[in-house]
Amino acid sequence: MENPFPAVVFEKMQPADLQQVMEIENEAFTSPWHASYFRMGLRNPKPNEHFYVARLDECIVGYVVFRIVCDEGHLFNLAVAAAYRRRGLAKYLLATTLEIIAANGGTQVFLEVDVANVAAHSLYRQFGFRICRLRKNYYGPGQDAYVLARGIAGDG
Repeated sequence: MENPFPAVVFEKMQPADLQQVMEIENEAFTSPWHASYFRMGLRNPKPNEHFYVARLDECIVGYVVFRIVCDEGHLFNLAVAAAYRRRGLAKYLLATTLEIIAANGGTQVFLEVDVANVAAHSLYRQFGFRICRLRKNYYGPGQDAYVLARGIAGDG
């Protein structure tokens, strides 16, 4: 997919990016990850875990975290700064992530999404993700998640 913001650079997340990433994380999610998760992943990187940011000049405008194990990709987290939402950046991040998973031998991709997150459902449907099952209380009491999946070629 073509980058909707040609000046945006997709690159590996660095420890210095953490403050801006956490600002996006906290504004994007009602149950945000703790900074320690990012810190641990950046300090002790595992070869199958991937932390990337979308950088516009010196500003982080989005990020994605995913893992590739054998032939499966698992998208853990994708967020875009509020000022850049609904402008194609999430699509670009997701498309680039799927390309990386495919290039590393992935044939399937899984993720969890809050049942109430309508915008995310729309994005993932556009990329061929389908609901596999429901995870009750995944985000806390009364906050369920759908498990979504698709083949890397988009065939579900």
